[in-house]
Amino acid sequence: MTQLSEIAVVTTVQSGTVFQREDSLAGETGFTLKLNGREVVASVCSPGRLTELMYGYLYTEGLIKPGKQPVVIHEGRGVVNAVVDQCEPPPEPQPVRSDYRITPEVIFRQVKEFTGAGDTFKETGATHSAAIGTQNSLCCLAEDISRSAAFEKAVGCGYLDRIDAGRCVVVLSSRVHSVFVKKSATAGFPFIAAVSAPTAKAVKDAERFGICLCGFVRGERMNVYSNRWRLGL
Repeated sequence: MTQLSEIAVVTTVQSGTVFQREDSLAGETGFTLKLNGREVVASVCSPGRLTELMYGYLYTEGLIKPGKQPVVIHEGRGVVNAVVDQCEPPPEPQPVRSDYRITPEVIFRQVKEFTGAGDTFKETGATHSAAIGTQNSLCCLAEDISRSAAFEKAVGCGYLDRIDAGRCVVVLSSRVHSVFVKKSATAGFPFIAAVSAPTAKAVKDAERFGICLCGFVRGERMNVYSNRWRLGL
C-alpha cells in the first residue's frame, strides 16, 4: 500500500515554550497524464492510484464510456499513458438522464461515514477527500493533497468497479466549483454532497444539468441548492 504521509521533526512554539517533536506530513508527487502519447495534464498529487486518476479523468471528460472503448494503460515513474481507440474531442456536458431519488437521510448517513473515514487528513491535516455513495454504503474513498485528484481517483475507482453512476452520490470534502459539476454531469452522477460550500456558478450549472447539489452537509443539517425534487422536497 502506498504511504501517503511521512514523518518529520518540527519545531513547535506553544504558550511561550519551544520544543521539537515528530509530526506527520502529507506526501507529494508529480504526475503526467497522456492520452495516446499526448500530454493532457501535468500537476502534483498524493502518491499512488495514478491509474484510477487516469480513468477518472477520461470518464469525467467524456472520453470513455463504461463498456465501450478498450483502454490500455501504461504507468511508470509518475507518467500514465492511456491508449484509447477512436478517441474524439470531449463532448459538451448534457443533463443527467437518471431519475434517481433518495431521502435526505441517505445523504446524512453517507457524509457521516465519509467524514469519519479520512485517516490521512486526521494524521496530517493536509488532504481533501472524495468518495462515491450508494443507497447502502460508501465506496471508492480517495484522499489527496489535490481536491481534483481526489475527485478523479474516486470516480476512476467507481468506473473500474463498474458502479452505476446514475444511482450514486459524489461526496466531497472540498468546496464545489463548476468544474466538478460539469465532470459529474458528464459521468452521469445525479447528486453531489459536500461538507463545504458551492460557488454560484456551480449552483447554476447543477440546476441546468439536473444534479441535486447539497452543501454544508453536517450532522443532520444541509443546504440544498438545486433540483431538490431528487430528495422528495
